[in-house]
Amino acid sequence: MFARSNLHLQAQLNQAVNQSTETFRAKLAKETGIQLEQVRSELTNSVNASTERLKAELTKSGDEFRARLGQIVPREHAAYHSMWAAASQYFRALQKYEDEDQGYPEQELQEAEKGCEKALGEALLALEEDEEQFHDLWQDMNYLREKGYERRGTSDGLRSLWREEGRRLGEKYKSLRASFASRIRAS
Repeated sequence: MFARSNLHLQAQLNQAVNQSTETFRAKLAKETGIQLEQVRSELTNSVNASTERLKAELTKSGDEFRARLGQIVPREHAAYHSMWAAASQYFRALQKYEDEDQGYPEQELQEAEKGCEKALGEALLALEEDEEQFHDLWQDMNYLREKGYERRGTSDGLRSLWREEGRRLGEKYKSLRASFASRIRAS
């Protein structure tokens, strides 16, 4: 009888444990679902708020960047164009050494020198290496100008000076053009 009673009690105990376990599982699943839904909701709200804040910041910084580009890029291009125009003016004036019959182009060389000075003042937004390349060419042209001044009217005059120095100067001139064109195309 005790054995039967033990079996019966054990069956009741198992049944009670199973019911309690199922009840506990159901409550746990319900509470977990509620908590998960709250966490998802908070996370979604947080992500949405962060996304909106980032969009607003990105829009603002993009607008500021476009505004700066609208002001800086044209000025940067103007700096390069100014330096190029001055270098071209000087180079063309020196090229006149080829035709000695024209004489020493004093006025044109003075204007070209002033143009280079002005261009250097406008070169603030140009890259330093490009400004240096311009300055190097300018100094070479200035040297050739001074040599031409010394040789004007002599037997080994301007034409021979241009033959000696013109090719080298022309290569530097072409190199400057390539550098400046590359910079302007890249911006």
